[in-house]
Amino acid sequence: MSVRLPEDLFIKFMEQGIKKGLLPDCIPTIQHDAYLSRSYILQTCSDTLSQQGRATIADLANQLHVHTHLLSPFLPSICTERDWTKIDDILMTRSYIDQLKTKHTNQLEHQGSLALLSVTNQTSLPHRFILDMFQDLQNTHTKFDALPDQYFTKDFIQRQEHAIFDALTAASMPVYMPTLAKDVDTLESLFYVLLDRISKRQDLPGSFLGRRDRSTFIPNVYRGQQEAMVQSLLLASGYIEYTTVEQNILWAPAREWLQKRNPDLVLLEACAVIPSLTQTLEASLDHLDTWLSIPTLFPSAITIQDALTLTESVVTRANKATKSTSRHDSLIIVGHHITSPKYLQSLVDMAQPYITQRAQAEQTNTKHLHSAKPRKNQPSEVKFTAEEVQRYLVGQQLPRDFAELVAVKIKRSMNDKLILAMKSIYLTHPSTASTTCSLDQTNRAWTDNQGRHLLSLLNRQRHLLFFSQQALGLFDDASTKKSMEKYIVRQRCLDFLFFLVLLTTLWHAKDQADMVSLTGLRGSDIQHPDQVKDDHKKEVIAALVCSEPTYREVLVPLHEAVQSGKKLDAFMPFLIRNQSHSNPLLEKLDWTTEMDQEQTQTQTNQEFKQSLLQQLKSTPLTTNAAPLILHLVVLLLFQDVHQLPLNVSGKFVPALLRQLSPHLDDSVLDVLERTQSSILFHFKQPDQPPIDMALVQQTQKIALDL
Repeated sequence: MSVRLPEDLFIKFMEQGIKKGLLPDCIPTIQHDAYLSRSYILQTCSDTLSQQGRATIADLANQLHVHTHLLSPFLPSICTERDWTKIDDILMTRSYIDQLKTKHTNQLEHQGSLALLSVTNQTSLPHRFILDMFQDLQNTHTKFDALPDQYFTKDFIQRQEHAIFDALTAASMPVYMPTLAKDVDTLESLFYVLLDRISKRQDLPGSFLGRRDRSTFIPNVYRGQQEAMVQSLLLASGYIEYTTVEQNILWAPAREWLQKRNPDLVLLEACAVIPSLTQTLEASLDHLDTWLSIPTLFPSAITIQDALTLTESVVTRANKATKSTSRHDSLIIVGHHITSPKYLQSLVDMAQPYITQRAQAEQTNTKHLHSAKPRKNQPSEVKFTAEEVQRYLVGQQLPRDFAELVAVKIKRSMNDKLILAMKSIYLTHPSTASTTCSLDQTNRAWTDNQGRHLLSLLNRQRHLLFFSQQALGLFDDASTKKSMEKYIVRQRCLDFLFFLVLLTTLWHAKDQADMVSLTGLRGSDIQHPDQVKDDHKKEVIAALVCSEPTYREVLVPLHEAVQSGKKLDAFMPFLIRNQSHSNPLLEKLDWTTEMDQEQTQTQTNQEFKQSLLQQLKSTPLTTNAAPLILHLVVLLLFQDVHQLPLNVSGKFVPALLRQLSPHLDDSVLDVLERTQSSILFHFKQPDQPPIDMALVQQTQKIALDL
């Protein structure tokens, strides 16, 4: 007969049985409202895992309504019986694990790569378990030491490596590796592993600069082109700046590369020069009988320091060879100039009239101051200062900086001659009449020579203005023509007016000193007015036009025309002979040459062409000088095609090319247009590839072959 026990009594009996080990395979639920046997637990867990393939201990405990710590002791034996795998708190069936491995192995075969860390994140399984699960892939797939967490199919690696290698093989310009990594669309980590393998291949047509994501591939074809271009620039110019080499030769230090390719080069501070440039310099100095400015002996791109260094070495060798050659005079460097002691002595000798004049002036002053007291027949203590000698030398057309240094060197000799002159005067008391006559003749000779020089410059500028005005008629576009005319008035007519006002001033001047006083210019500027800067020209013109006593009414309209820069009309009477437009200044000039004479046009064209060619030859082949080279070449082509000079600024190059295009060969036009595009593209986007200097060199050659 069964007896129903109270619930609390039954729970006490069950707890005592479990504690005493009488019921080892039973565990209570959380609410103690039921007790679960081992077979029930096993069946419930089996049902769950057969459906899901995996479950956590916490999930199973929740499903059984038992505490996790009570369920855990049962699991090891259950896993053994059922062939389940327990990792940490996760239970998985064998079929689940097999399916998981098959799934990702198929993914590997399909995609070509498998990242185990990605599998770990997707499955939320421990990474060590994933590594063990796929360990047998090492026997059939590719794995790199640098990428221990990834597997690849051999076919995938081969395709990726071929893609990178083919891209490098096809390159003709430097390739930045991060850019290539994006282009071939591969994993960045794998890209650099494969790149390391590729870099060791013997058939790779190039080399790498830098490492990993900072590396750049330099194709052999590009390397050859750049080296040939730099070598060509060096041989064509006779020198090359290190900055030019650095911009084009990325794979070696500039000095090292130049020395290796050209062992005979002379390496200076900022550039290297070929031996022939040194030989040319030696030839320039041979039989030097006056002086030379060192900067003018070299292309403008060579720094003054490098020019001085090279000149010093040449002068040293020349002076050492003096004893064994026919040269009887050594060379010396004075500041930025080269001269000789013989020339310095000649300056002292040629200064004899100036010294004599000074001695006579001192005699006159002495007589005036001491007329009441008899003096002994001996000169007073009179000396030239360095500043006085410098002023004299500047008046003799020596550059001011050169004159300042020379004055220090010849002051003593000048004073020695002054002492002798003073003694001669006190001993002989010569009449001053002949000396005064001699000085008047010297002054007249100077003003006559200077007048002829200014008139020659004025005539040349007049011819250029006349034929430039004709050249403007070749342009159809009114805006272009107007803009060019404005430029000619403000620049070329400025030169014409400057020479003209200097000439009218010279007509009033007594001598060179008076000319210096009237114009405010230095003696060298008066001697070479075509070298005065534009701003200074404008100041001198403004001052002289206002103070001109005779021709002010003629000069003022010309000055106003230059200032407004509108039309050539005001200058036309000076360009075309017309009795109705005559004025006192034109009558004084007495121009008889007809502008339209063939001889005048031929001579003007020849002078203009030679001037441009000389400037083109002296312009270095550098990136900064490329626009100037194109500008000069286009002006020369315009003059050659139309037989008319047109000296306008570089901004008109596109307009000139459009006008010339029907008259040029297609090959020539193509080179010019590509050069123009390369220059414009570079200066608009400086971070882009540099100007194609090979094209610039071809452009220069077009003009030199005319």
